[in-house]
Amino acid sequence: MDFKILMQRLTGRRTCSLTGKLLNVYSSSQEELDECTNAGGELIQREDDNEETITNRLEVYRKNTEPLIDFYRNRGKLTTIDAEGEIDTVYARLLEAL
Repeated sequence: MDFKILMQRLTGRRTCSLTGKLLNVYSSSQEELDECTNAGGELIQREDDNEETITNRLEVYRKNTEPLIDFYRNRGKLTTIDAEGEIDTVYARLLEAL
C-alpha cells in the first residue's frame, strides 16, 4: 500500500465519542463528520495515531513481519489483495480471495 495513503488512513482515524463510529477526516464525508459533532459528540483521535508512532510501527513491521510474508509466499500459503480504495471495494476483494 502507498505510504502516503496508509499514513492518511492512520493519522486521520477518529472515533465519535457518542456513537463509537469510526471515521476518517480525510476520507469520510463532511456529512458523516458533522453528524457526530452536531449531535454534541467529539471526534477523538487515538494518542498513538501520529506520524512518529506510525513510522515506528511500520519499521517494526518491515523488520519482523515482511520476512514472514516471504516465508509464506514461497510456500504458496499467502494470498494478497489490493487494499486501496473504498471499504466496500476492498471488502469485496477480500471475500473474493477467500
